[in-house]
Amino acid sequence: MFPAVRGGVLNIDNWRRRTWVPAIEAAGVRRPAWIYDLRSTFASDALAAGVSAVELARVMGTSIEMVERHYGTLLDGATAGIAGRLDALDAERDTDRATGER
Repeated sequence: MFPAVRGGVLNIDNWRRRTWVPAIEAAGVRRPAWIYDLRSTFASDALAAGVSAVELARVMGTSIEMVERHYGTLLDGATAGIAGRLDALDAERDTDRATGER
């Protein structure tokens, strides 16, 4: 997926030493910092931005159950906007019916 600079397979140990460690040090991130931590940050940020568990599971290549298990507390507030979205859909349909559109 991520080829080496000169082509071929990326050596993860070299990448960590040459790229990852200098990047986390420059950013002031406390160690240990793992590449996998980026996955959790991405998932948390996506849910906070309103991405659904279904969409997130698809993008992350995992199951909805895993998203719910690991990030369930972040999903608790996700249902708050459902009623508003359904109301908006009903209003749109009412408008379409009134104007004869489908």
